[in-house]
Amino acid sequence: MLDRIKEQKDLIHYCHPDILRLKEYDENHKTDYLKSLYTYIINMGNLVASADDLYIHRNTMNYRLSKIQELISVDIYNRDYYMTLYFSYKILEYISK
Repeated sequence: MLDRIKEQKDLIHYCHPDILRLKEYDENHKTDYLKSLYTYIINMGNLVASADDLYIHRNTMNYRLSKIQELISVDIYNRDYYMTLYFSYKILEYISK
């Protein structure tokens, strides 16, 4: 789908503002919360699988999710938002190519 709209100059406008906020926070504070959130989403909210994929302890993953929840307005535990956040992450990934 992103290849079809590659002519769009402003793909960033399709990103959820919380994803952009999280990206900016990562850049300013040298954290990796955006990747942690993405990993959590692609694992469908499975904390242990997400921690394993990131090679971190599950308590570290739990801490990161708590910090992410403080930083953004979307309830990351509500699966209704997963596709929106996932798509926003993919837009950022596509733009950075």
